[in-house]
Amino acid sequence: MTLRERTRHRVRGLVQQDARVAALAGDRVYRLSAFAALGLAWNAAYALGNMVFGALSASAWFITMGCYYGALAGVRVLAVRRGLARGRYSDACGSRRIMRTAGVTLAALTVVLSGMVLLTAKGFVDAAGDRIAVISQATYTFYTFVSVTIGFARKRRGQDAVERTLRGISVVSALVSMFSLQTTMLATFGSGSALFHTLTVVTGTVVCAACAAVGASLVVGVRTVS
Repeated sequence: MTLRERTRHRVRGLVQQDARVAALAGDRVYRLSAFAALGLAWNAAYALGNMVFGALSASAWFITMGCYYGALAGVRVLAVRRGLARGRYSDACGSRRIMRTAGVTLAALTVVLSGMVLLTAKGFVDAAGDRIAVISQATYTFYTFVSVTIGFARKRRGQDAVERTLRGISVVSALVSMFSLQTTMLATFGSGSALFHTLTVVTGTVVCAACAAVGASLVVGVRTVS
């Protein structure tokens, strides 16, 4: 046995000694759920930051967005917990149930987002922030789009419910982040312009439709997942 083979055999033995390490190495969904769990801290911090900033600046926009991202984090927690506990369940009914719940929740949250778009377009909601708020939103938006890109790059056939659910939540988070960033930038640096109202309506409508479509796809796709 060569040195390379002995090293590989030793590493494999060390990995198999710990069930979690073995799952990280051999279970794609468990690995995805573990990385999603790490992202939950960032998601929760961003939601809390929006709510705190909204409270300090008396902005209904930031408070509502904070609650929106908090709801997304809650749905993500359900999917992550199921993905990390895959070894304890022999049936896929629970995963499909979570996928359906996530789809219904995302579709329901679209109603809230639609109301925010309408109120903002009519000038009833103050979405303006400062440079720190804009920078934090830009950073979070970049992070969400990177996560979505990686998720689609690793997309494979035969994905189970947990994997599809996490990817759908990431897509919605990225779309809403893009809309939130655009609205905040326009309200901060170009408030009152005709461009602000036009882009708010156009982008908001597209984002709402896309988020509703993602939610519906999760509900309908329950029948096709493994």
